[in-house]
Amino acid sequence: MDETIVLRPRLAVALGAVGVVAAAVALVVLAFELPPARWLRFVPAIALVGALGVVLFSRPSLTVAPEAVVVRNPFETVVVPWSALRGVETRRALVLETAEGPVSVWVGATGPTEPWAELIRARLGEAASDSPAPLIHRRHTATIVVLILLAAASVVGALV
Repeated sequence: MDETIVLRPRLAVALGAVGVVAAAVALVVLAFELPPARWLRFVPAIALVGALGVVLFSRPSLTVAPEAVVVRNPFETVVVPWSALRGVETRRALVLETAEGPVSVWVGATGPTEPWAELIRARLGEAASDSPAPLIHRRHTATIVVLILLAAASVVGALV
């Protein structure tokens, strides 16, 4: 098991790009149609749409590596060492069952999850352990702060 496989649906990446392009087109149209004092108040809301497109669609991925499974969700990345992985659930979405509890995988929301689950299950037996390593959680704080600020600025822009 020396190969690293990154799972990220092309459709999801395309949807993220569509969000960014739509936001850019909206900004250009507003810039030509309205005076600056009127269209500038819409910039935060339009930027929020573009940012959400990237965060919700393009960011999620699942990396199956020799040392761990890395789940990159919109607001958090979780590194699941093979020794902590207990199983995979695919009833409603792709969920990794770990020694510390379930880890939801956002990347599976845009397509069939069973092939990805089978890939993980095939490698799961190779790394069974009685002493699981801890999961590593990395919250995407900067992303969360930027989205909150854009949302707040959008509300202010709508009220002005």
